[in-house]
Amino acid sequence: MATRFTKGFIDGLVCEKTGKHDSDIYFDSEVSGLAIRIYPTGKKRYLIDYRLAGRQRRMSLGSATILTVDQARRLARAKLSEVLSGEDPLDKKIESKKAVNIEQLCASYLEYSKAHKRSFRQDRNRIEGRIIPAWGTRRARSVTRHNVSELHESIGKEKPIEANRVTALISSMFSWGERQGYLPQGHPNPAKGVTKFPEHRRDRWIQGEELARLIESLDQEPDIYVRAAVMLMVLTGCRKSEILRAQWQDVSIERKELRLPETKSGHAQSVPLNLPAIEILENLPRLQGNPHVIPGERPGAHRVNIEKNWYRIRERAGLPDLHLHDMRRSYGSILASDGVPLQIIQRLLRHSSIHVTQAHYGHLARDVVQDTTERLGKVVSLARFKRKTKEAQ
Repeated sequence: MATRFTKGFIDGLVCEKTGKHDSDIYFDSEVSGLAIRIYPTGKKRYLIDYRLAGRQRRMSLGSATILTVDQARRLARAKLSEVLSGEDPLDKKIESKKAVNIEQLCASYLEYSKAHKRSFRQDRNRIEGRIIPAWGTRRARSVTRHNVSELHESIGKEKPIEANRVTALISSMFSWGERQGYLPQGHPNPAKGVTKFPEHRRDRWIQGEELARLIESLDQEPDIYVRAAVMLMVLTGCRKSEILRAQWQDVSIERKELRLPETKSGHAQSVPLNLPAIEILENLPRLQGNPHVIPGERPGAHRVNIEKNWYRIRERAGLPDLHLHDMRRSYGSILASDGVPLQIIQRLLRHSSIHVTQAHYGHLARDVVQDTTERLGKVVSLARFKRKTKEAQ
């Protein structure tokens, strides 16, 4: 027999059974299908009892210490209305519990990234350092745009560009997760619509006497491999990761080239070595059993990070705003300022398109062109002036 639930009635219920798996169930007279189960331990939980497609189903709604009677009725009505429309709220609940959390989605995405993306290492660092610490055990489908916006803002307080990259990674991961079935079809991407921080192209490169100051500071650096790494970046235009991962088997003194089996483009490429770069490599000690040009502390491994050394070097040189990647930019800028054609700079820096080279170094090339035409103008003007002078005589 059903009884109208009240707070007093619920509070006064006591389970009359004493078995470990026993319980008593009472039904509400106001909402058909709403019930409360009482256990010998005193625990009480609201549930709904319903029948769908010939099956009797029972689904827990929550603890009576959390839900009030009115809340339990509202929740029961909402779930039972799903039953009337042919949906099974219990199946949906079970499916929700089986849904992947962020950590599981990230792990699967990293397997895809490792096999298909050149940015795998950056993806892994951002996932392990930013995304999992923020949401690791949370269900992936529960992440909202507000959550992403909060994470974006918190990272952006110190690193706005990194915040944009993390948001782009989240967007890519959720789109991939939907395609792979980790998320429901049509699930909204929580990173879509998040306002990015403005980005301005960095245009810093070593100029004039700054290079002399940098080399002087490098000469004072006690770690010979750090000295070599930075100078090779300056002399070849290679990225930091390319120099740190370089192996001796890829160095050819005879052909004057460094082969890069692993590059940003995903294809093996070769970099020409000038005489100063060759001299550095010829005089660099090789560690027995370690194949890398810049060996790390672990046996057989390459150096992973030289940032602390670099901070010391640039401070000593009085160049606190200089980044390691500026060495690559300096390489291209020096060439462009010296009148080297952009097509040659594109090949040396291994840009995928001349448009990339144009965007970074086109203004320097224009300066060279302007200087050239000014020199021509002076010659022509001087010749015209001399002719007029002779005619006047």
